[in-house]
Amino acid sequence: MALALVKQQNEEALAAAVQPRSKKRAQEKIGVETLLSIFAQINSGNGGKHTAEKAKLTNESADIGEKTGALGQPVKASSAEDTSEPSEDTSEPSDDWSLDLLPRADQRKLWHGLQGLAVMSFGVVVPILMMLFGIASCPKRLALVLINHPLETLAELVMVAAVPAINFGVWYTLCKDSIRLTGKHGLILGISAGTSLTIALTCLAGVVFGSRELESQIGTGFNTGFVFLSALSLCAGAVATYLIKRVGKAWDLPQFQTQVTSHSVVGALLAILIFATMEAMPWGVRIAERMAVSNSPDQRRQGLAWLRAINPEQQLRLECSDARAAGLVGLFIPLKSSSQHELYFAVTGKPYSYRDINNNDLSSMPDDYLSKNVVGERIKDLSLTRSSMTGVIHPNTLSSTIDWTLVFKNDSTQLQEARAEIKVPQDGVVTGLTLWEKGEPQDASFAVSGKVDGVSGWVQANHQSPAMLTYLGRGRALVHCYPVPQDEELKVRITFVVPLKSDGPKTASLVLPKFIATNFDLAGENLLRLRSDMQLSSSLANLKQDKSAAQEHVLSGTFADKQMDGSDVIISAARPAASVPVAVLDEHAMALKQRQEKEKAEEKLREEKEKPAQQVMVMIDGSKSLPHQLDSIASALKRKKSDNDESTKPIEPMYVVQEVARRAADVPKHLIVVLDGSSSMQKYSKELQTALAKLPANVPASLIVASQEQAGLAEPRQLSDGIKGLGTVSFVGGQDNLKALVKAAELAGESKGGAILWIHGPQPMINSEIYIVSPYVSAPRFYEFPLDTGDTDTCEFLRNHSEIGPFIQVPRSASVSADLEHFVSKWKPGREEYVASLSLVEKAPSNAQIISGQEVRELTALCANERCQHLIKKRESYEAATTAVEYAIVSPVSSALIRGSNEAISNIENPDAPRLEGATNGTIGPQGADVTVVTGVNTAGTVRVNNLANLEVLLGIVSSLCEVGMALTGAVILLHGLFVRITVSDLLGMPVSITPGKRIAIGVALIVAGLLLPGLLNWFVASARDANLFS
Repeated sequence: MALALVKQQNEEALAAAVQPRSKKRAQEKIGVETLLSIFAQINSGNGGKHTAEKAKLTNESADIGEKTGALGQPVKASSAEDTSEPSEDTSEPSDDWSLDLLPRADQRKLWHGLQGLAVMSFGVVVPILMMLFGIASCPKRLALVLINHPLETLAELVMVAAVPAINFGVWYTLCKDSIRLTGKHGLILGISAGTSLTIALTCLAGVVFGSRELESQIGTGFNTGFVFLSALSLCAGAVATYLIKRVGKAWDLPQFQTQVTSHSVVGALLAILIFATMEAMPWGVRIAERMAVSNSPDQRRQGLAWLRAINPEQQLRLECSDARAAGLVGLFIPLKSSSQHELYFAVTGKPYSYRDINNNDLSSMPDDYLSKNVVGERIKDLSLTRSSMTGVIHPNTLSSTIDWTLVFKNDSTQLQEARAEIKVPQDGVVTGLTLWEKGEPQDASFAVSGKVDGVSGWVQANHQSPAMLTYLGRGRALVHCYPVPQDEELKVRITFVVPLKSDGPKTASLVLPKFIATNFDLAGENLLRLRSDMQLSSSLANLKQDKSAAQEHVLSGTFADKQMDGSDVIISAARPAASVPVAVLDEHAMALKQRQEKEKAEEKLREEKEKPAQQVMVMIDGSKSLPHQLDSIASALKRKKSDNDESTKPIEPMYVVQEVARRAADVPKHLIVVLDGSSSMQKYSKELQTALAKLPANVPASLIVASQEQAGLAEPRQLSDGIKGLGTVSFVGGQDNLKALVKAAELAGESKGGAILWIHGPQPMINSEIYIVSPYVSAPRFYEFPLDTGDTDTCEFLRNHSEIGPFIQVPRSASVSADLEHFVSKWKPGREEYVASLSLVEKAPSNAQIISGQEVRELTALCANERCQHLIKKRESYEAATTAVEYAIVSPVSSALIRGSNEAISNIENPDAPRLEGATNGTIGPQGADVTVVTGVNTAGTVRVNNLANLEVLLGIVSSLCEVGMALTGAVILLHGLFVRITVSDLLGMPVSITPGKRIAIGVALIVAGLLLPGLLNWFVASARDANLFS
């Protein structure tokens, strides 16, 4: 009876199986467990009687296996020999006998049949190719997004990479017929299906809701690419769905099918939730950004409040440098580059600068910014190892000569280019550039720069000039030196002529040049040594007074790094109380005048030659002597010829005269104080309150606080009332001061004697807003008191409003309150001021003191600089360029450059007119007859851009991940070979034979390859960079 029951249960269990089961799955079946339990009871109760029944049941099982085998192959049954003798151990059934009850299935190949081809193609290969092509097509975008959102992007990449991995793993398990009774396969397949569905829906959303502005910017439509990606993602999702059904049917148990389905739904929802969570932060920030640039004041305030609360400074900076750093959200909610810059300033209170990050993508920079501000990022191992600023100050002529010697050191393994933007003191001028090559000094030549009328025959030039200095405008000059040899030093000297500003009857002040931006490190030895006939002083503690052996007054010391590119360094000098006019002979002006006279004579002669031949009729009076009449005719013709020949006329001496006039202080009749409402001003609020409270009572003043978020403060108030309310002002973010300045200029220009005092922190580098400024009754005076590091270029900030400015900067030498109090104190009743003026005359005044020596060069250069500026304003560029080159000064129409030893000199129009090649990016040609011309040099050389930089970032990330992955994989294989001493006969569905020794060798090879991969990639990239293949 028991054997009949066992037989019936065994037949039912085997007949219910649609597919054959493996040994492990046969042990997990409930029917088989019941079968083994019953046989155990029989063995314990009937002893050796079970042997014959066992053999009979085994034979029947073999017959059933032949009938029910899924692959149609009979399964080998237990032999008669195994059951001919009774079992020696009757305590428990034999494992071999029990596991052979069910038939074994043959293994399927991964690519077998139409199903295998579809699963492997659309579920594995296509997703892998999609990822590889995506990474290859947009490596920079991926690198930027990884830097901007590292955790979120890595999580999403892992999810995308999991799709082919999950599909392959589950399909491989199905082909091996080793699916277990667990729901994990349904969970991971649900993640694969959910990820594929998310990608497909995102692509379709991009087609429907993607920004058309972004399409126009990149020049490519989204429809084709996104539809294609969406279709391929849906195919991968369909494969995952098919595998879910196959896994559910692997066991014909309703509970198991329900479990797989439910787990797959949970997995899909989990995948969607992960993607939504990863995108929550970027979308939240972008929505707040969109609100912050809204035209609605309420939305703007709310958006700025959210952004300041989370402080996404790095994210905003990256999005300013490249809009692609925004990631997926940038496709649906794009922002203009100008809006990004304004937003960055409004949130952080710092103006966005292209020097803030290692950004080599020149295409992302505005053309106007690129032409005037490109210095480049700091180059590692390139430094200013030492510098020395020496000079002579002449208080008698209110002039000085400053020699700034710079020594660059290149510790890298390749040639480098040193570039720096230098601030030239107000009304100062660069008069010389010298470079030492192999120990020999080479002085610069001066050439016309920019497009000047009358120039022709332009020739393209490159950047191989060893050194060059170009004027950028607004008191800024750009210097470049190339090459700085590897492991060597390069020495260059820049000469300035700087005027002194008279502060009173016995004192004058001198502002020193400084760096605005550099691509080299300033951590070197920076010395200062100034000499003068009269006493020198400074408020800086690191500068000491002394006397030289010649009993000259000396001011010397060292500069700290921050003083090299921070606020202005001001030197005070004593000057004679009684001043008389000073005159110096200007030989350059005499040479220019003689050249002009010669050109006029040549032009007149040319015109005479072009006139048609004239006939002269001579009538002879017969009543007079014939020889006498012929002599008179010859004398008349000779006299006419001498009148036409003007080249022999002598040139009168010409003098530059300097006069210092004393006059009553020009007190403003209405002063408008514009105070920046940015967060950077918060720490100065108390000092400003103290200083402004000491404004002389005879100066009517109003206060405007520049703030877009507190509209009431933007209206002018009495200064006394405004000072009291400063304690309650909320200085937040970055506030654009342009609109407040326009309003202040209109108020100050309504009457004569108006003035504006602008107290501000950092402002945006470029402001594109254009406001309408009402015409002035009388142009006001403009003063600025900057409290930033000197990065704000006032003229660039106000480039669209020429009516505002120029600004006179308040000298900085002490604390904020002390400097401001000293400045406004000159408006007290009874105060006087001293104003120096230069003029070019043909006769020196009788009471003028004739000066010779170094002062001659200083006064003539300063006077020539004034004339150039005046001629440029009158749009007489030809005369301005001729004057600048004659006096050898750097101006908006002239540059200083040092020719390389291999540069050719050739002529285009005149054999005496040199042409310089190899100066910089740009063109050169002759000016008139004998002037060298250089154009297109506003960037003072080529910026060497490494276009491989973004790829380097991506390769670094990939190589690091590969290093970790290969090392871990190799370690696992190595340990497996050491401790599991069996031969592996199957790998990914393919028959192989991998011995423990081979596994150990493979593991070691993977570890070594993983450790060598980053270095190998870096070597290839460095080789390409050194060869300038991508520069």
